Amino acid sequence: MKKLFFISALLALISLVACEGDETNNVSGRQYLYQNDTLHFSVRFVSRYEARVDAYVHGVVGYGGLGRCDVKGEYPVLTVTCPDRHNKVALSMTCTFKDINSFDAIVGINNLPSIWIAGEYRVKAPELMHFNAYIGSLDPNGDGRMDDASFFATDIVRR
Repeated sequence: MKKLFFISALLALISLVACEGDETNNVSGRQYLYQNDTLHFSVRFVSRYEARVDAYVHGVVGYGGLGRCDVKGEYPVLTVTCPDRHNKVALSMTCTFKDINSFDAIVGINNLPSIWIAGEYRVKAPELMHFNAYIGSLDPNGDGRMDDASFFATDIVRR
């Protein structure tokens, strides 16, 4: 009887530790932001298998809402692949997490179409991007222009 109790207690402890590990490595529902002088890239992990990517150039949406981007792999290395409207790969990047609050992305396929009607300009993601956790919204009113960027410093999670 003591052996059965000991084994049950040990299995319960192992299950508890395993569940805690899953929660700390779960990026579902989290958003991350890359920014430089002209470009802002946002990646929101909708679920374990789906993400949404938005890109802004000079504060104006350059390509927004790649729709359903597929997420494959296991934390800490995830691959995000986004199709264009013709179901061809428009963006593919491998995301390697340093911790739950940041990751580096290496861009493989970089063929984002332009959504600007009047031009041939295409958004090009940098080959290497560093993302930090982000808790804000780049375009809360949905007009295609980033709103006041002064709040970025407080919305990026820093460790």
